[in-house]
Amino acid sequence: MKLNIYVISHPIIKILHHNTYENNIIKSAEIQNESKIMLFLIYEILRKLIDINNVYIHKLNYIQKLSIMNSQQKNYIITNIINNYNLLKEVYDTFPHTHISHYNANDNDNYIIDTIKNINDQTNIIIIEKFLVEDQIINLLKYIKNDIKIKEKQITIACITCTHQILEKISQYYKEINLYTTHIIYNN
Repeated sequence: MKLNIYVISHPIIKILHHNTYENNIIKSAEIQNESKIMLFLIYEILRKLIDINNVYIHKLNYIQKLSIMNSQQKNYIITNIINNYNLLKEVYDTFPHTHISHYNANDNDNYIIDTIKNINDQTNIIIIEKFLVEDQIINLLKYIKNDIKIKEKQITIACITCTHQILEKISQYYKEINLYTTHIIYNN
């Protein structure tokens, strides 16, 4: 398997994951925990992807430093907004230059409803799911690569949990994709 897999094991994520999936908690607390976990995952992904340029403004008595994002860079989050709305609550406000696009896994002719514009070598696609479903993720990756013409190295998957089998399946077709998760389930 040559897929680039990052299992985020920050202590806060471990506590949130344990409290969400291994304790019987009320649904609203589970939704809040999942949202926080996804926020940590997106933060970790964008920390490596965002290209920051420093601009120095010379004033009379001092130099002011501004950090701005490369205007050519676009970050698209692709997810089923209907199923994953709770995961996206803070993402849009927290991360600049990040656009959220909806995809419908049940409609192969109209996979991504929102159009992805101005694609270049600095465009990043981040797929967000709570749990990866094999056929859906493979079909979505195929669509992004073949129809939208995004290179594998520009695609990142963020999921809270996934199985080893799904990772094996993805790695059979896609070698340069990065995948971030908090937990991998190993089934025998």
